[in-house]
Amino acid sequence: MAPESTSGLLLGIGKWDRFMTPGPKVQDGTDFDFSSETFGQIVRNFSRVYSERRLPLDFRHNAIRDSDLPEQNLAYYDSLASVIGGKVEAFWSQDPSVAAPNPTELLAGLQAKFPRVTSCDGLWGRKCEITPMGEACLPNMEQLSPLFSKDDQDEAGNPIGYNLLNVSAVGIAFQNGTLLNLSKRLGKIKMNEQKQKELLAKLAKHGLEDQSDSEQLRKALAAYMAETEDGPSDRKEMASCMGELLIKHEDQAEPSFTDEKAMSKKLRKDSDSDPATQKLVAELTGKMGSMSKQLAAFEAAEQKRSQAEFYKQAERHTTRKDADEYVALCDGDLSKALKLIQKLPVKGSGVMGRVQIGGSESNAPAETTKVVNGGTVVLHGFGLSAMAKKVAAERKITIGEAQLAVVRENPSLYQRGIVQ
Repeated sequence: MAPESTSGLLLGIGKWDRFMTPGPKVQDGTDFDFSSETFGQIVRNFSRVYSERRLPLDFRHNAIRDSDLPEQNLAYYDSLASVIGGKVEAFWSQDPSVAAPNPTELLAGLQAKFPRVTSCDGLWGRKCEITPMGEACLPNMEQLSPLFSKDDQDEAGNPIGYNLLNVSAVGIAFQNGTLLNLSKRLGKIKMNEQKQKELLAKLAKHGLEDQSDSEQLRKALAAYMAETEDGPSDRKEMASCMGELLIKHEDQAEPSFTDEKAMSKKLRKDSDSDPATQKLVAELTGKMGSMSKQLAAFEAAEQKRSQAEFYKQAERHTTRKDADEYVALCDGDLSKALKLIQKLPVKGSGVMGRVQIGGSESNAPAETTKVVNGGTVVLHGFGLSAMAKKVAAERKITIGEAQLAVVRENPSLYQRGIVQ
């Protein structure tokens, strides 16, 4: 029997990612309030509008951009949880067997990677599947950007408030603290052995008997956090060190990369004598070559799209020739060059105002913004789509023309929140 693939484990299937961090935020003059109330509203709406479809993770908001790249998802989420004050306030999962995340473990995982972190508060999502394209692309990403509406509507046109539409893997997120949790290997094990013994002795007073049992360790850690009279610094040290120990236990339970290489070597050896295995190896090798070509084409198309997006944004403030000079000054870094260019005044303010796409500073009018999926899914969710269908029927025009008409006649639609 062929060994079971470990790619899903290494990419974090079943792990929780942080989409949003709490607090008021302002982007491009638009106010957003990520709070207990709005996070709870998102979780409730997820249970309604995503009851029979999973929340997708795409690449750099490609699903709503005018791009040559295919609109393919990298992963899917089946559960959302709101954590406020170190406690789960709201939770819903499409899978009844899935439990709400343990805030102590969420914090320990964050502290293993970012030792100064003191809170795991925010909106979290559980990955339930990674696509083949995600397996190729996600190891290169870390930050997340949620796409959401502040005042969305359901399919019947009823207002539902804050609603999460999808999430994107990005290079630079607007929010500090978003995290794509790909692996259990969040950081190096830096625990001092003597300190570890002292902390484990504390946990023994809270039910820990077998130090090698990760489930006992989790329960004892949770009991310690709930019952201890230790101060904040001691609790933080305990969470950080035990988080690292849990990660170490889980790593030992996973097949290692060395094991995979040994399996591969044995498989190649077996293929010399087994025609069936030889055929399987040839098929897998062909698929790997095909995936490498797809990834190369994907990267080339993304570079082309990034350049086109850069010039589209830059030419709102300056000429293409001057934009090229900014790029040269920034050693070819388009992101740095665009930040400098956007400090210049806009050349003639348009009547449509600023459009926010995924939190990036995109100021293109609606006429140049792609309407995806044949014009039936639009930038602002159910509300705009329903209004456009009504206008199209009344005026006997196409959906695309109706969408533009609705946006022109309702400029307040541009205040809906789409933020990284």
